[in-house]
Amino acid sequence: MTQIVMWVFFIGPWLLLFAVDKERVKRYMAVSLFGMVLLTMVFQIAHRFNW
Repeated sequence: MTQIVMWVFFIGPWLLLFAVDKERVKRYMAVSLFGMVLLTMVFQIAHRFNW
């Protein structure tokens, strides 16, 4: 059951992109990619310095 819930949380948001207006997706995709890169950098720094 846990595995199914994890897959739904992983795939569900991607399926919702088809239901949303394309202009709205374009507007927020850049921000989401920037946030993803920023969080990846923070987690890498935290891992390196054992925060």
